[in-house]
Amino acid sequence: MIVSGGAIGSSLYLRDQCLEAFSVPTGSCYPNILPGDKILANKNAYNKTDPQRGDIVIFINPENRHEKFLKRVVAIAGDTVEMKNNELYINDQKLKLEKLPDSTLGKMNINDNENIKGTLYQETNGKTQYDIMLTDAYETTIRDFVKITVPAN
Repeated sequence: MIVSGGAIGSSLYLRDQCLEAFSVPTGSCYPNILPGDKILANKNAYNKTDPQRGDIVIFINPENRHEKFLKRVVAIAGDTVEMKNNELYINDQKLKLEKLPDSTLGKMNINDNENIKGTLYQETNGKTQYDIMLTDAYETTIRDFVKITVPAN
């Protein structure tokens, strides 16, 4: 096999400046992204615009700079965020959850074919809608946090 320095340099430049491949280790974005999925992240997506509600972003864990997170944006700069009795509020408005039919759940296998049980919902966040899954463990744990305002940047 013959590989030129230009090809290697080009691929390293693309990885460093434009695109980066990731393998998704967990089901935190299920049902949209499954454990084991391979994705390409566009590193220039937010050069001229800010993330919007509903976008899925990859960012460096501020507590462990060797780890990256894949998460959905639920609030943007200036928004208030609050969790009361396991219900998410953005700008004092409870996000609407509409239960999806059980037939849409299928089977999500992770950790040696262990099934996670939960309920699929379509969440409405402003003008954006997306599917989410709340696991049975989530639904039995009361999660509250006080209202905060998302800072700029």
